Amino acid sequence: MAVAGSQRGWMVSAAAAALCLAVSACGSQLDPATVAQTSAGTQGGVVAGDGSVVEPGTVDTDGDGTVDPGGSTDPGAGSVDGSDGGGDDGGSDSPGGTGAGGDENSADGGVKAGSCDGFKNQTGITDDKIVVANASDISGPVPGLFQAAQDAAKAFVAYYNSTTKLCGRSLELLALDSRSDAGGDQQAYTRACSEAFAVIGSVSSQDQGGANTAAQCGLPDIRAFVTTPDRSECASCYSAYTITPKSIAASLPKYYLAKEKEASQHVAIFYVNVPAAAINAEAFAGGFERAGMNVDVLQGIDTGEFNYSPYVQQMKENDIDFVQYFGPYQFAVRLLQAMQQQSFKPAVYLED
Repeated sequence: MAVAGSQRGWMVSAAAAALCLAVSACGSQLDPATVAQTSAGTQGGVVAGDGSVVEPGTVDTDGDGTVDPGGSTDPGAGSVDGSDGGGDDGGSDSPGGTGAGGDENSADGGVKAGSCDGFKNQTGITDDKIVVANASDISGPVPGLFQAAQDAAKAFVAYYNSTTKLCGRSLELLALDSRSDAGGDQQAYTRACSEAFAVIGSVSSQDQGGANTAAQCGLPDIRAFVTTPDRSECASCYSAYTITPKSIAASLPKYYLAKEKEASQHVAIFYVNVPAAAINAEAFAGGFERAGMNVDVLQGIDTGEFNYSPYVQQMKENDIDFVQYFGPYQFAVRLLQAMQQQSFKPAVYLED
């Protein structure tokens, strides 16, 4: 699928490519509007005729009588919106080659590959290799935060190369560090745009940084999941785990309202003070409130904070009995230890 402003003539098929780079749609040419619609559809919504995304099963979240953004007003619906408004064919006649076209556990996911006719070298593609990148949070306030995401990409590339060639070419991974920082994510995607054909399996806590960069260069970005609305709006970005940053599943508050009715009326939500966590925490707070829960405390905690005792005292003063924390487990442990030290035992301690 061609993207305006990009020299890439090929696009990874969103339906088949979730983390496995199955370039089964090679040769198809779609206009930018179609690309944008496909991307929006993979984020868990349905694209309306005007190009807007209609979230299935969302409800009115701000009490203005309108449906946000176009779903059902039935409180029992599926989700609660918590927002506020060179070479030719590489010498191969088949994209798959040896080992391709197997079952769903094969390196190509069992997807029937397209023809290599017209497959040409371009950014990230030479006669013998296709460069794919992974940009995940490796350094930063929590070293190795999403190391597992990059390790998974490395493992997939190794597995794929052991069994398969794509139009006569092997995969090569360009490992990049988004550094848990918006600037780091942007810099990683600037490099990926100039050196890689596509990006696979990335996870960044501040993925808004590289969103515009990826979209402008038309870089296929098949992420493990999206953490910010900016990234979900990127026309060339896809999410294998199709979450919508500003919506939550209605089943969660419904469960706790049924099982922990009293505790659900005294809720505290804490989050590590970075954009992705703040967005999620605010979405949950809004969704909880609209579902009938009561959020007394919504509080960010800086990454450099080590004394969590004041937050426990804050919960005691507000008679909190339901605690939710958004952030890495290394910080969640600090909050738990502070609660234990002050003999504070809420009915529910929920981590994201």
